[in-house]
Amino acid sequence: MKLSYSKSVLAAGIASVVITLSLVGIFLPSSQPSEPQPQAVAVSSEIPIACNSENKEPFNGKVLYDCVFGVVVKSDLSLMDPAKRSAYIEKWQHRYDQGTMLDDQEHTYIAIKKMVNDLHEMHTAFLPPKEASALLQSTQGNLVGIGAPMMRMGMKSALKALGENPTAEALKSLNLISESTPIVVYPAPAANTPAEKAGLLGGDQIVAVDGKTTIGRTLNEVVDAIKGSGEEGSQVILSVKRPIDGSFTDKEITITRQAVHFPQVSTKLLDNDFLQVKVMNFTHAVAGEFSDALYLACTGKTLPYDTKQLLEVIKAYEPNRDCALKGLVIDFRNNGGGVMNEALDMGQTLMAKGTTITIQQRDGDRSIEVRQRLEADHYVEEMLENGNVVKSRSTARVFRVLPDVPIVVLVNGMSASASEILAGMLQVNGLATVVGTPSFGKEVGQAFKPIDFGSAVKITTFRFLPGGAALGAGIIPDYEVQLPDAFIDNPFTGEDTQLTKAIEVLARGQAALEEAHSQAAIAAKEKRSIAVQAEHDKRDLDIFAGINGASSN
Repeated sequence: MKLSYSKSVLAAGIASVVITLSLVGIFLPSSQPSEPQPQAVAVSSEIPIACNSENKEPFNGKVLYDCVFGVVVKSDLSLMDPAKRSAYIEKWQHRYDQGTMLDDQEHTYIAIKKMVNDLHEMHTAFLPPKEASALLQSTQGNLVGIGAPMMRMGMKSALKALGENPTAEALKSLNLISESTPIVVYPAPAANTPAEKAGLLGGDQIVAVDGKTTIGRTLNEVVDAIKGSGEEGSQVILSVKRPIDGSFTDKEITITRQAVHFPQVSTKLLDNDFLQVKVMNFTHAVAGEFSDALYLACTGKTLPYDTKQLLEVIKAYEPNRDCALKGLVIDFRNNGGGVMNEALDMGQTLMAKGTTITIQQRDGDRSIEVRQRLEADHYVEEMLENGNVVKSRSTARVFRVLPDVPIVVLVNGMSASASEILAGMLQVNGLATVVGTPSFGKEVGQAFKPIDFGSAVKITTFRFLPGGAALGAGIIPDYEVQLPDAFIDNPFTGEDTQLTKAIEVLARGQAALEEAHSQAAIAAKEKRSIAVQAEHDKRDLDIFAGINGASSN
């Protein structure tokens, strides 16, 4: 993972680094061979997808380039228009037929990234083996490591100190850990992780890894050092400063790396029988973790693992009768998304009925729309082509756990993708109010395709409409609340004003929900979305500038 040196990305302040990938791709600045101009060659009307994920032969740049090119042309949503697709084919199909650009791995990667970046679709990306493996791990929630989330303290104040227009060098310098922006364990390691078993605590400052100081290194470099080579059973020694009664105690903690399933759901029981549920990422296991956590909070009991017993519990359970909760806060802040179907299953855990999502997708040269809705006892999916239903199916719905109680969703500028699907689904259906700041505004989804030589392509194939409504600039909160710098710099001592507002909104119940859906509130959000869209357009231009600047080296 590498950071884009843009203020808009750094401003998030708190970064979870259990496993994550950059929004802006992987930069490969390098000297490279001169590029020949495309020759006058006839453009093929049929572009094959010549990929083989089992290909372990010696590296071949031409094979890899042709594979990625075929996937992009056949699948990427941005090339749905025939004229645009034809122009793209003419520009890139034979771009590197002459010359030596594809003779080695490094320059082949650069060539592919230039070709992919020309889509101007920042979520489509070519992933070399290391990044492909990391993305797969992130969707599984599994890794070999210590299981400790980390952040940089003091980043908000440090960023503000740079002024409105910081230089690239200043931002690059800020990327390095300093005495005033240390790396800290936050939140606390989950139960039964190697870090928790070894005694690492939330708030511990990591000052050295295996005797090497963290000062002057990036967060990613330190995390990579802690994770090591991925060998289970190996050890890492962390030198930490532990805050105790206003001072620090020095400790050395030896941790044995293990295969860890990092829980993505944590809960905190609030006053008035309200529950806060923090969802870190949408991995393949998160919907199950979510329903387990809700059921435990509702009943004080755990769901059984035995299928027969589980079915009996589901059949007997009545949310409005059996659940003791009076309100729910779902925290999606800094959750960049993940597996879309997990968000849809989680929605069924919360909803009695309603439209869940509309998906506009590309299937080769066809444009298809898929509409999904939840009914009392089943889930309906309809596929439409040219406005006509061509296929329909109905399946059993996911177990609904939550009763008819107020729901508040917390979002911020790093809440994206699956987070926006679930938050938007609840907001559009009038089931939840949203508190925080506008979300990222990622309205497209990607397919992950393993390809030759251990690489992969993350390809944009569909656009989603949460609750059947366009996402637009992003999720616009019903109650917009900024976090104070003090909390972003140090969440252990600063006040979480967004959570405070969420609890206040829950206490107001239906009145707050009605206020959020009044004509005046809707008009205000529409006006706010115009400004947010302008902010996001500028952010995206910054990101594209970083991509194109790096790939042109």
